[in-house]
Amino acid sequence: MTTIGILIFAQADELDFTAPYESLRIAAQSCPDLRVVLVAPQKRPLVMEMGMTVTPQHDFADAPPLDVVIVPGGTGARLELDRPETVDWLKARARDCRYLCSVCTGALLLAGCGLADGRRLTTHHDFLEELGTRHPECRVTAGQRVVQDGPLVSAGGIVSGFDLALWLVRRLCPEGTEAYLRNYLALDLPPG
Repeated sequence: MTTIGILIFAQADELDFTAPYESLRIAAQSCPDLRVVLVAPQKRPLVMEMGMTVTPQHDFADAPPLDVVIVPGGTGARLELDRPETVDWLKARARDCRYLCSVCTGALLLAGCGLADGRRLTTHHDFLEELGTRHPECRVTAGQRVVQDGPLVSAGGIVSGFDLALWLVRRLCPEGTEAYLRNYLALDLPPG
């Protein structure tokens, strides 16, 4: 069983985590060894960046062992840097997971925790300069939707959460799962 935990918190960007969450849950229909869960500091309803309310399945205390951790962006990603329990949880999980991932400005949270030191990563194009200025110890990479540097995997702008999901499916699921997911999501249809 491969368990993917998506961290959520107040003021997370909805599409940053719902795109990989839904995509990976769909992939699990073709890859039954894949499990996807939402994890938050506490198990209570959280109001997201655009007003959606989401309740996680797990809090930090009862989260299962995770093979992959995905961190979304949004205003909340920067605010979580002031929460020692989130920083400590991410640092502890980073030691044990196969891939530590971010979507959009979730890269600022990972970099702020010291988890991207010396590594290449990307973020939303409007925040590349801020990422480089705040975290000169990171190697900011522009012009790519998904960047991998060892176990660190970052996805650029908001809809790149779909790209991250496909990237993970290629590495974690049997052949054919990516085609199944692309077909289900209608990703290969020509634009309208």
